[in-house]
Amino acid sequence: MDLYTQSGLVTYQLYVSPNILPSSRVLSTMPSRMWIDIDMRLSFELLEILEEVSYMLASIKNDVSKSDELEIKTYFEIASGSIINAMLFGTRFDETNLQDLYNVKTSLAKCIHLFMHPALIIAATFPNTVGKLPFFRGYIDKLMKHAGVMFGYFDKQIEQHEKCFDPNSVEEDGKDFVEVYLKEIYKMKDKDGHYFTKPQLRNLCLDLWAGAFENIANTFAWAMLYLIYNPEVQRKIHEELDAVISSDRLVTLGDKTQLPYMNAFIC
Repeated sequence: MDLYTQSGLVTYQLYVSPNILPSSRVLSTMPSRMWIDIDMRLSFELLEILEEVSYMLASIKNDVSKSDELEIKTYFEIASGSIINAMLFGTRFDETNLQDLYNVKTSLAKCIHLFMHPALIIAATFPNTVGKLPFFRGYIDKLMKHAGVMFGYFDKQIEQHEKCFDPNSVEEDGKDFVEVYLKEIYKMKDKDGHYFTKPQLRNLCLDLWAGAFENIANTFAWAMLYLIYNPEVQRKIHEELDAVISSDRLVTLGDKTQLPYMNAFIC
C-alpha cells in the first residue's frame, strides 16, 4: 500500500496478493502481487495530524510537571497509533481505549519477533510438510495467536463500520479507509476478477499498522536522542523556530521553506 497527499487529502494506491486465502493458517509475504488502479480518496487533512501533535504536546506538558523522567517513545507511539487508527477507522486513542493500542502494539511486536525465528521461516517455506511437525507447528500456532489479537481488533472496527454502511453514499468520499474500501466492495459485488474482499481489507489494515507504527515512533525517538547528545544542533533549531514561528501556534507545512536548518536535520 502506498499513500500520498494531494490538495490536503490522502490518496491510497493499493496492491494486493491474489493468493491470500481466508482459510490460510500461515501468514506469509506473497511475491506475486497485482496492482489495482483506483483512486480512493478520503478527507483526512493534515490539520488532523497537527491536532494529534497538539494532544501529544499537551500530554507531555502535563506529565512532565509530575515527574522528572518520561519515556518519550510512549507519547510517539500513542500519537502515531492514533493517526494510523484515525486514517483506518476514524477514531483516535485516548484514555478510554488505550488498552486496544497496547494490545495491538504488543501482538505486533511478538509477531515480528516470531517472523525472524528460523523455525518459523522454515515452517512457512514448507507449510505442508515441515509446518505440520509438532515443533514447527508450535511456532505457527504462537504466531496465529498473536495475529489473532490484531485481527480481532480490526474485525471489530470493520463490523462497526458495516453496521453504519449506507449503500446510497457509495459515490461520496469516505471519512476513513475502511469506509472507502467497503464502498469499493459494494461497487464490485456483482463483478468478477477483483480483490476487494474483507480478507484483503483485514490484511491491508495489518500492512499499514506493521509498516508505519514502529517506524514512526522509533524515528522520532532516535531524533530526540540525537538532539539530546547534540545540544548545539538543538540550540540552532530552537533559534530558527523562534525566528520564524510565533509561540502561539504549531509548525505547519507552510513554514517548510523558511526552516532550512530544520529541514536539514530531518533529512
